[in-house]
Amino acid sequence: MDHGHFSSPWNSATVYVEPCFGSQTLSKASGFFWAHGSRKFLVTNWHVLSGRNALTRNPMRADAAIPDGLKFFSYRRVGGSTAQEESFRVDYVPVLVPLDDASTGDPQWLEHPSYGRRVDVAALDVTDIVADLHHDCANRLEGDIPKQLKAGQDVFILGFPFGRISGAPAPVWKRGSIALAPTLY
Repeated sequence: MDHGHFSSPWNSATVYVEPCFGSQTLSKASGFFWAHGSRKFLVTNWHVLSGRNALTRNPMRADAAIPDGLKFFSYRRVGGSTAQEESFRVDYVPVLVPLDDASTGDPQWLEHPSYGRRVDVAALDVTDIVADLHHDCANRLEGDIPKQLKAGQDVFILGFPFGRISGAPAPVWKRGSIALAPTLY
C-alpha cells in the first residue's frame, strides 16, 4: 500500500485485534497503543484478553474457548529509512502475541492495580514486538486534544466495530458528542 501521509496519527495508534485459540480466531475487537516510560502497551478490554465475562468470570463463548494468543494488525514501513520522510510505503501486517507466560501459565497482561477485572481494561506489554512497526501511542499525540472537555463538544471514536474492512487497513471514525459534563460524575 502506498500510503503517503497517514491522514492522522490516530490511525496508527488504533489497533485491530483478534483473540485466538491456536489458529482459530475467537472474536474481533479494537485497542490502542499507550506508552508508559520506555515501555509500549496494547490496551484493550479485559474480557477480550481473558475470553471471560468480567463480572461472572464465565467463558464468553458457548464452546468455552479461552484465548491463548492475541493477533493484532499494525503498519510496517517498507523502504525509506528516515523519520523525516513525508511519504513512505507501509504494509499492514499481523502480529501474534502469546497471552500466557510459557513457564508459569500466568496471564502476561496487566489489570487495574486496585480493582482488577472489575475495570474492563487490560494492557499487554508489546515494547519489543512493536519496535520495528510504524505506530503511535495515544497518550503521546498532541494538537487536537482539547484542554477542557464539556457537554456538547464533538468527539471522535476510533475502532473496528465490524472487524477489519478488506482493502481499508485503518479504523472507522465515528463522530459523537459529549453527553454529560465530565465534572458531574
